[in-house]
Amino acid sequence: NEEIKIDKVSIDDPATGLSKYIVDVDPMTLKPGQLATVNVPLPPSIQSGKYTLRVLSTSGISIATYAVDISSISQQPLQLPLFSIVSYNNISGVVGSTGYLVVRVQNTGNGGGNAVLRVIDNNGNTVDSMTLFIPAGQTATATLTVTLPPSAGNYTWKIQALNLNTTRVDDEKRFTVSVYGELIKNGDFSQNSTYWTLEKPWSVDTSLQLARIYLTDTGDISASISQNFTVSSAVTLTQLKLSYYMYADPPGKVSSLQLVISIERGSTTLWSQTINWKQNNNPAQDNYTARLSLQLVPGTYTLRIKALLDVKKDQGGKTLKNLDIRVDNVSLLYAP
Repeated sequence: NEEIKIDKVSIDDPATGLSKYIVDVDPMTLKPGQLATVNVPLPPSIQSGKYTLRVLSTSGISIATYAVDISSISQQPLQLPLFSIVSYNNISGVVGSTGYLVVRVQNTGNGGGNAVLRVIDNNGNTVDSMTLFIPAGQTATATLTVTLPPSAGNYTWKIQALNLNTTRVDDEKRFTVSVYGELIKNGDFSQNSTYWTLEKPWSVDTSLQLARIYLTDTGDISASISQNFTVSSAVTLTQLKLSYYMYADPPGKVSSLQLVISIERGSTTLWSQTINWKQNNNPAQDNYTARLSLQLVPGTYTLRIKALLDVKKDQGGKTLKNLDIRVDNVSLLYAP
């Protein structure tokens, strides 16, 4: 008297009345009085013998029961898929950021079918999944999206290819998730000068949300922006990034213009690199990245970005008509 939905068949042992197999069939909906044909794929591991087949509705009610002798059925070779993970990537990023796993899966079986790709984290949780239909002999690619753990470190995760036709995991690979911590706060200057120490003529341009030196008729400059950071346990610095912009007018009056980036502990400079402005590249702007392998013991350190300007001397005085230096998106990553 009511519409029912079926998607499973139970294959029971008549001697015990217990279910030996639950088989997925093509889902269908039946209205009252409607007839339907259910094609039951026999499990590859089933043995010859007598069984009871029960067609089940989604409510768990048996709507039909049949006694069958499997040994009397002429079984054709099953057309089944078999999935293999042929390529994948490791993931790295800052704590809590988004990572992408690109996976290629091949169906080496003799039938098409659906593969469920599951990303499983180090705690056994499925953090993303995707279902792909792959014809026999074909390969498909999926991109899965995950959120990286909230603590820095290296984690081992898994990618599985679950075969929906056999309900088995056909293949499983392990990959590394490298999570880095961020040491610099307010690196985009969205909180004005919070956490930063700025020597004049540095200031924060609130309209552009960046640190800036913007002057007219200026002479030599030696001034820095800096931020102290503390590490409570031994860490390794892995990457320093920032974006910069340098403009001088007229460029021919500049002897040298530099941004000197350093990591210091007290009066000791542990690491330093220089970005040099060149007269034939005016304005100079780029995203600067330095790969690091600098080990730090617990303590307090300083990241310093110093602007150095040397103006050529002439009879009219040692001045430059216009100067514009900008720094933004400062980041310093570490790994435990």
